Amino acid sequence: MRKKTLLFIFSILTIYTVKSQEINIGIKGGLNYNTIGDLLHLGTSTGGGIGVTPSGDYYYSADGKTGITFGIFAKINFNRFYIQTEVNSTTLNNSYPLAFKTSNWEAKTVEIPLLFGYRLFGPASIYLGGNYRINNEVTLEGVEYPILYEKSVLGVNAGIQLDFNLAIIDLRYTYGITQEESQRIDIVRSTYGTNVAYLSSYNPSQIAVTVSIPLISFNKAEGTGRSKTKWRGQNCLD
Repeated sequence: MRKKTLLFIFSILTIYTVKSQEINIGIKGGLNYNTIGDLLHLGTSTGGGIGVTPSGDYYYSADGKTGITFGIFAKINFNRFYIQTEVNSTTLNNSYPLAFKTSNWEAKTVEIPLLFGYRLFGPASIYLGGNYRINNEVTLEGVEYPILYEKSVLGVNAGIQLDFNLAIIDLRYTYGITQEESQRIDIVRSTYGTNVAYLSSYNPSQIAVTVSIPLISFNKAEGTGRSKTKWRGQNCLD
């Protein structure tokens, strides 16, 4: 699955690079906020065990926490259209405020989006695209056994960009098409107050704000078949 996705992205970029007017390559980084499913705490009468707190069933909603994203990007520009792909290392954070102690949730992922954008006016543009996420590690504090999670997650992206040449500000929403299934978990009761719980199924989603810095630009020189390369604002002909 991973190889097929990467081959598809490479094929698209190869086809459109030949017709492009400009290619920008650079680095990016920023913050994200993600959502996950509720945690159902089982009370004494429904199988949670003796001495759990609270004694009845209770749903804990996840409290979102800020995560970080950093990576590299390549943007292929045409007249008013562009194609952009990225490879991002992303850490997603969340937490459940259990009775005795908060249980922190964390996912370490690699995300590979493929975006198709349209310039509206000035620096502003909108885009849509797909997202391929590889979950390298997903952890939840206090569980007695590692939680289960999907290794590969497909999603869709929608966002707005403000391209000021020296920096690109990006606001993006990502919705996971691949659903994380519900699962039972056992938690250390003496520390967290919960003994047996269920993580609800959910479609992972996130909002991210990033800043991208183009480092290298390849431009087709007017009237020639050669390319013009820009390195941090300095132009030179190949």
